[in-house]
Amino acid sequence: MSDILLDVQNLRTCFPGKKKVIHAVNGVSFTVGYGEILGLVGESGSGKSATCRSIIQLLPFGGRIIEGKIIYKGDDIVKKSERGMRTIRGREIGMIFQEPMNTLNPVTTIGEQIQETLRNKGTSREQRKKRAIELLRLVNIPSPDKRIYEYPHQFSGGMRQRAMIAIALASEPKLLIADEPTTALDVTIQQQIMKLLLDIRNHFHMGIIMITHNLGVASQICDTIAVMYAGRIVEKAPASELFLNPQHPYTHGLMQSIPSADKKGSKLVPIAGHPPDLSVELQGCPFAERCPYCMDKCISEMPVPSYITEKHSCCCHLVGKLDFLNTNVGRSKEVG
Repeated sequence: MSDILLDVQNLRTCFPGKKKVIHAVNGVSFTVGYGEILGLVGESGSGKSATCRSIIQLLPFGGRIIEGKIIYKGDDIVKKSERGMRTIRGREIGMIFQEPMNTLNPVTTIGEQIQETLRNKGTSREQRKKRAIELLRLVNIPSPDKRIYEYPHQFSGGMRQRAMIAIALASEPKLLIADEPTTALDVTIQQQIMKLLLDIRNHFHMGIIMITHNLGVASQICDTIAVMYAGRIVEKAPASELFLNPQHPYTHGLMQSIPSADKKGSKLVPIAGHPPDLSVELQGCPFAERCPYCMDKCISEMPVPSYITEKHSCCCHLVGKLDFLNTNVGRSKEVG
């Protein structure tokens, strides 16, 4: 049996705009193995959520996949009908959506919302109740036998996020997609949620895709990190390698914006400029207008992935010519 659980190949997804088509995902490819946590990181609008919603084919605003393959356990699920996808969503691929308070039903108890996903398994009401309590206990909700009768507004932010995870785990999926699971949580609760995801990965040996705009969070939990920009993966590497040897200027820019005790007293450096218009076909590198190392070639020619190591790829014309960990970063390696 292959170690690859999910294999996304050249995925392209678009959304209809008022006058033009928005190309939100542009040729994205990656794999997720059993027991692997892949982090998709990047600014808001970089295509992270659109990529993952494409996987489960729950695209809002009339979005559709126009090209590519999504091979799950050896089967290309892009070809599946809506009826076929209903056997995949929740059962095989679970998803934790952003903003639990907007996702959870405010007029239904937490216990009922967990049990709802178990109704198609032919279990009795008592069995579903028992399983709901087990899942709340698994995600470290105190007094789960009492909490199943409470409503979302009676849970704290961290507990609502845990309840969302419990719902996603109810059908024991093999792949879990977590969309910004630590957003709007304080640092202590963030750490608890990340530890919980690690424990769940180890317990179920499931693959996890974690969407986040925070490289600091990704560094603590992910095995592999894929950096997205303008609907493309611009750099992908094992987490430890990415931080030791970043190759793309955008990756470095994200790293500079991470608060750290080592940077005490120094200002965070923002990435200047704005992301490109995704309704316009780009000829060159999508990061060119914001890149401090931009050359003429960057504007006229789209870079293709270059491999620094077997598992570390980067889409940049300057791969190997920039040393971001050197304090004198610039054009010291004859850039351009």
